Amino acid sequence: MATDIANSRGSDTPIFDGDDASEDNGTDRSAGGLLPIQQPPDDPLPLPSTLSIHGELPSALQSLADMELELRIGQANDALHGLQLALVDKAMIFRNAVRPAKSYSMRTHAWGMIHTVDNLVKKQAKIYKRCQDAMIALHADAKILSRYQELTRSHLTINTAIFQQNAHLHRGDHLPWFWSIDIPKDMESKSWMSEFYRIHWLRAKAVQDRWQEEEELLICEFQWTANFFKYCADEWGKQKLSCDMPQSCGICCYAVRQQKVYDRLAEHCSLKWQGIQLPSV
Repeated sequence: MATDIANSRGSDTPIFDGDDASEDNGTDRSAGGLLPIQQPPDDPLPLPSTLSIHGELPSALQSLADMELELRIGQANDALHGLQLALVDKAMIFRNAVRPAKSYSMRTHAWGMIHTVDNLVKKQAKIYKRCQDAMIALHADAKILSRYQELTRSHLTINTAIFQQNAHLHRGDHLPWFWSIDIPKDMESKSWMSEFYRIHWLRAKAVQDRWQEEEELLICEFQWTANFFKYCADEWGKQKLSCDMPQSCGICCYAVRQQKVYDRLAEHCSLKWQGIQLPSV
C-alpha cells in the first residue's frame, strides 16, 4: 500500500522511512532521529538605543529614538508596577504564611512561595535596569532620568511592618524612591495596595506633623531665650538704679557688669534671628 501511495504522488516524492529520509535531504540527525536544537542568537536587536551606544544617532533615526523612548518609559512603568506588587506579595507571604507556619511542610511550602516571588522580583528588576540603560543611551532629559532612578539591591527589600499601623521603631523608615512615583491603576489589580498606601500616607503625615511641631517649638524657644536675656538685663538695670548709698558701690558695679552681659547676649540673639530669618510665632 505504501508503494501505491508513492506512485500516486509521483516517483520523485520521498517516503520518510527511517534513515533514507535523512540521507535524501542531507539533514544531520542524532541517534534518536531528532534534529539538533539550535540556540537563539544573542545579538541585540538593532534598536536606536543599541546603535547610540557607539556614537550619536543620525538625524534620520531621531524620530525612531523618540518612539523607543516612549516605549521604554511604558515598559519601565510596567516593570516598577510588577516590582511593587511582587514586593508587597512577599511581605504578605512572610506575614501570613512564613511566620504562622508550625510544621516543616508548612514552612517548606511558605519558603517555596518566597523563592517564587524572589524570582519575579529579580525578573522585574532586570527589565527595569535594561529600560533605564536604554533611556541613558537615548539621551533622555534630566527630568526623565530623575524620575526613573537607579535601582539598587537595598531597594528590593521589604518589611512586614508596612501593613502595621502601630508598628514601633519605624517612624524613621523611608520607602524606596519608586514607591513615591505615580503609576496609573496600581491599586486596581490588588485591593490591599490601597491599604499599603494609606498606612504609609498616615505615617508620613504623622512625621510631617511632628516636624512642624518641632519647628514651632524651636522658634518659640529661640524667642523665649532672647526675651529671658532682655528680662535679666532690665532686672540688673533696676538693681543698678536702686544702689543710691555710698557703701553699695560694689553692688552697683556688679549690676552694671551683669546688665552689659545680658545686653550683649540679647543683641547676639537678635543678630542670629535676623541671620536665619525664622518666622515669628
